[in-house]
This record gives sequence, structure tokens and C-alpha cells, in this order.
Amino acid sequence: MPEAKEKKKKAAKPSNSAALFAADEGTQADESSKALLREFMHSKGLTDTLRTFDDEQPRGDLTIASRALMSDLLALHGFQERNKAKPTPRNTLLEVVCDDRLLRREKALATQNPQAPLEPDSDDPDAVGPRLAVLQEDRTRLTAELTNRLAQLTQAVEQRRCLEDELASMRAAGRKKKEKLEKLEKKLEKKAEKKQGKSKRAKSDGGKLSMTIDQLLDASAKSHGTNGNGRKRGGGTAKEEKEAFLKGLSSLKAPPADKKPRKAKKGGSIPPQEVATPSAAEEEASSASSSSSPKAGGSPGSETDSSGESFSKQLRAADSKYKQQQQQLLQKAAGPGGAKKGANWSAGLLDVDDEHLDHGSPALSHGASIRNALLTPTEPSATFDPLNGSTVQGRPIDSNTAKKLKKLICGAINVPETWLQQGFSFTAEPSVKYGLVQNSGGPCGVLAVVQARVVKQLFLVQGLASTEAITPDAQREAITAALAETLLTVAAGGSVQLATPPDFDVQGRRQLKYSVDFESWRTQTIGRSPAAVASFFRENYDFYKEPCGLGLLSLVCSAVLTRGGADAVVGDMDASISGTDDSLIVRHNYSSQELVSLLLYGKAHSNVFNGMKRLGDQNEHVALQGTPAECELGLLSYRDHLKDIEVGSYLKSPLLPVWVVWNESHYSVVFAKERIDHSAARAELFYYDQYACQNEEYRLTVDASDPDAFVEADDDDTPYMDSILRTREPWKRAKVDWNGSEGLLPG
Repeated sequence: MPEAKEKKKKAAKPSNSAALFAADEGTQADESSKALLREFMHSKGLTDTLRTFDDEQPRGDLTIASRALMSDLLALHGFQERNKAKPTPRNTLLEVVCDDRLLRREKALATQNPQAPLEPDSDDPDAVGPRLAVLQEDRTRLTAELTNRLAQLTQAVEQRRCLEDELASMRAAGRKKKEKLEKLEKKLEKKAEKKQGKSKRAKSDGGKLSMTIDQLLDASAKSHGTNGNGRKRGGGTAKEEKEAFLKGLSSLKAPPADKKPRKAKKGGSIPPQEVATPSAAEEEASSASSSSSPKAGGSPGSETDSSGESFSKQLRAADSKYKQQQQQLLQKAAGPGGAKKGANWSAGLLDVDDEHLDHGSPALSHGASIRNALLTPTEPSATFDPLNGSTVQGRPIDSNTAKKLKKLICGAINVPETWLQQGFSFTAEPSVKYGLVQNSGGPCGVLAVVQARVVKQLFLVQGLASTEAITPDAQREAITAALAETLLTVAAGGSVQLATPPDFDVQGRRQLKYSVDFESWRTQTIGRSPAAVASFFRENYDFYKEPCGLGLLSLVCSAVLTRGGADAVVGDMDASISGTDDSLIVRHNYSSQELVSLLLYGKAHSNVFNGMKRLGDQNEHVALQGTPAECELGLLSYRDHLKDIEVGSYLKSPLLPVWVVWNESHYSVVFAKERIDHSAARAELFYYDQYACQNEEYRLTVDASDPDAFVEADDDDTPYMDSILRTREPWKRAKVDWNGSEGLLPG
């Protein structure tokens, strides 16, 4: 009879064993635990306890009733062999496992290595499963490390390509400069030859000019009359009159031979280089005409007397008018600084002595007109714009403004190289064609604000339905509109001031020579028209999209000047109160919150709460500036989740569903592709990090329609974007689904 039962058990074992091994891991673990407990209670004689256990946990088809099956399932053969070799072996498998674990712990403590893994020996057949798990973990870790390394190599290759492009650009610019210098040398040689030819012609015409002067003096003497000793009735001899005339004539400048004189505009004067003097031939013709006119008929005496009197009146009237204009111009030139400034300004221009005007010479009256032209203030001259090869109004940044600008941007250090090699270029990844690319750590705050406006333009202004609909033309319009809108936001109805570097060729590619003192930069006023500002960025798109160019730094400098200069930006900050550095680039070359605020809503405020807060009593208090009003674009922060700062509703609930994300030391963007209500409990959002080499689109479904279903987890196990989104009141207990993508954890 016992033999029959034994055969029956052996016959039933394969069926039970096969079903058990085919079950899932959870079922196997459950049945193994029950079997270990049943064996232990049975061995210890706990019959009532075992009966109660069976009542609460009824046996089934998968119940393990064989010690051998338990050993097979849990791979405990090695444990049993070691147990048999002990002086006092254990009776149950549960005790065998516990005893083996404790023994290994004692060995680890004996070797003073409490952290030693309690795994079976490498030659133990029971170690196969754990070793496979360890190998799988190592494979996962190595795969992640390899992926990161490949990303770093890709970034290094891109940086090398940028440097090679810059080197090629520098060489091309060097060749262009060399060609320009050669052309300039040839031009100077031609001018020198032309000047020598003019000098020779002047000498050959000297005799004729002397004759003409003598004829004019004779005519003047006849018109004024002389006394018996050869002196004029006015007091000077003919010789003195001639010397005075020649002295006045020597101070005059004739126009270039290849240019014709033009008429002066109403209320102005003819520029000095365009005032024409009569040629020798014309003077001879005039002299001949005047000498021959008496022969035409009439009384010669009456003709000369009347012409002389008319000539004197004209001269005195012209002299009086000139002196009045001179006085008005000197007062205008002096301005607020007084007459001394005007005197200094005009000291080098008055080359003709006033006393010569009293001699009645028409040539000297002509000299007064030249001085009048020299003293006339002119408009700022147009300069060549190397960004697009056009002529624009511009002026160099003065030394004082340049020093303040540099101190505000980077303090006592030089502008970091990462800020000198950053433009606004789009990624080549087709799944995130709206994304900009950040080359190195540091300027993420500026890029995030511009990125926020780019997605706003693409999806909420242009109305593109999907990422696939984005074209290169749409990208171009989005980035130019985003840059223009950033400066117009800072201008707040005023004029936009642009700051551009000097070291560029007409294609807009930057040379390797970094101009970081800003004294060589140029500033120009575009005005307050959105169309004009957008047109500027559209025409200079190639410069601002250069991946390793100075486009980002140019935008920052333009924003500072548009705000009113460095002093106005410093006035926005809390730096004077907190004692911190009042620079826009802070530790580790990061963007400061003040810079992000300046570009986001136009004022460099240090805080992100609503409005202003006063610290202190009514008599003595400190005012801290936050977000002044509701913004078009918003900001969310992980530090708000940590309760380090307070982000106000003006930024949490902006007019458009686009937010700059501030994750402690880095800025990125989260946005919706369509407008949503502020209080909406559900939203489809998209997250983009311009510095993460992102090659997939992260779509986040935020759903707070069932707050009771929310289960709060530890921060280390919660993606930081989930925590950031829950800082908004409507999404405080929202579930965040990454839709198949791996959530980005803190750290």
C-alpha cells in the first residue's frame, strides 16, 4: 500500500511541476512561500496553526507538496548539500536558507566588509539567476553610459565643425581684406598722380590768375577812386589791397574737378567741398566784359561810380548777414555747456581773418560763405552695415556705456566663451523641428525665452497643426518674430536699440577675433514699429541663426540698451539690497533670473512673485520687485515645489499656455500646441530641453479630473516635470502621463 501511494505521488508530480514552472513569477513566489511555511509548521508540530493556515490559504492544484519540487523551484540544492555537511543540519528548507544567509553575513563581517554582497559563490549553481540579474543591470548601465558618451562625441564633432567653419570664414575674410587693401593702395596712387597733375596745371594757370587779380583791382580802384598820392579814399594802397585779396583767396578751397556744385537746401548752406570759385577764364571774361562795357555807350564815369557804390553796399550787407549767422551757429553749437564749448568747437574752423572783410573784396565775401558752411552742423553720417551690406544709421558705443555694459553682463570677468559661441539655430531632429540647439552650458535662460516665443509663433500664431507641418520658411518667420517680439517687449512702447559686433563679413559669419570690450560695437535705433524691427531680424537672419556666432550676445546687449542702458537694468534688480553681484551672467556662467525676467516681460526683476513686497515697517522698509502684471508667457519652477521661492499667478497662469521651466540651475520650455483655459483640469503639453540633444517629442498628458486618484510619491521617484506642473493650482493633484516616454527624474 505505501508503495502504491509513492507511485501515485511520483505520477502526479510531473503534472503539478510543469504547471507550476509555467506559472508567472508572482504565483511561483506565493506558492513557494506557503510551502516553506507549511513544512516549517509541520516540522515543529504546529498542527492547529497549520490547520488554520490551510483554512485561510486553501491548497490548490499548484500547491507544492514535495520538498524536492521546492528545491528545484528555488534552486536550493547547493544550500542542502552545505546543510548536510554541517555537524547539526537544519530540518526545514526555511531554516536552511536563513542559516546560510546568516553564515554569509558573519563571513562578510569577519572580512571587515559589511557591504559585501550576500550572493552565492561563483561556482555555486544557485548563483546563475542572480548573476544574470547583475549582468542585466550592468548592461543597462553600460548602455546608458555609451549613449551619453555618443552624445558628447556628437557635440564635440559639432563644435569642431563650428571651429572649422570659423577658421574658413577667417581665411576668407583675410583674403577679402588683402584685396581691399590692394585696391585702396591703387586708389591712393591714382589720387597722388591726379594731385600732381592738378599742381602742374595750377602753376601754369598762375600767370593768368595774377592778370585777372590785377584787372579786378584796377576795376575796384576805378569804382572807389584814388587820391593824389595813389591811396584809396578808404585808406589803403593798391598794393595792400592786392595782398589782402590774395590772403583771403588762399583760404578758399575749390571743389573737386569731377563734381559739380549743387544748390543749398532751404535754411541750410552749401557744404564747403561743393562751393565753386570762378575759374581764371571766367574771371578774364568778367574783366573783359567790365572793361569793354563803357565802349558800348553811355557815360563811363557814371557807370563806374554806380557800380562801385552798389558793390560796397552788397559787401556790407553780406558781411553783416554772415556775422549774424556766425553768432547764431556758435550759440547753437555751445548748447547746454555754454559759450566756451561753442568757442572750442569753432576754434579750428575760422581760418580767414575778419578784418579782411573790410577791404571790399568779392572773393573775401565768398570766403565768408565757406566759413558759414563749415560752421553749419550736419546730420550723423550714414555708415556701412557689415551685417547685410546695406547703409544704415549707426554710431559706435561710447567708452563709458561700453564699460557699464560689460560690467552688467559679466561683472569683473571676461564674457564667457560659451556666450560668444551661441546663436539661434534649429535642431535637425525631425520629431522636434521647433527646437533650438544649445551648444554649451550657460546661456540656457536666454534660449528658453526665445524658444518659448518660437513655439508660440509656430503653433499659436501661424496655427500649424503639428510638428510635421513646420517648414524652413516657418522656422525663419518664427525666429525673426520671436527676436523682434523680445526687444519690443523690453522697449514697452519706446524705441528699440540694437547692438551689433564689428567682426563680421557681409554674409554675417563671425570671425575668430572676439570683441568683448563692447567699445568696438555699434548701436543703432530701429524705432518702435514692430514691422521695422521684424524686418531687421529678417534681413539679418543668417547672422542670428549662426550656431556658434554672436547672435545671442547681440540680443542680450540690445535688450540692455533698449531698456535704457546698464543703469536702468541695475535699477530693476534687488542686487543693491541683497549685496549680490549685479551681473546678468552669474556663477558657472549661468543666466541670472534677472536676465530671464528682462527678456520675458521687459524688466530685470529679481523675484517671481506677484507685484511688490515690502520688508520692514512703514518708516524703514525695503521694496522687493516681482512680476508687475499678468504676462503673455509664463514661468514654472522646481524651486517653487521645494518651497524655496514663490512663483505668482501672473507667471503660473499666463495669457498663453507657454511656460519657461526653471529646474534649479537650468531653463527649458513646456507648452501646449493650442489654447487652453487657465482652470482646465486636463491638458496635452509638450516638453523641450534645448540642451538635452532631444531626439523624441515628449508629450505629457496632465489630468486632474479625479484628484482622489492621485497618489503622492517620493521626490526621488517622481519626474521633476510632474512636480513642477503640480505647482499650478488646477493641476495640484494631477496625474502626469508621459505617453510611453521615460520621465525625467531629478538629479
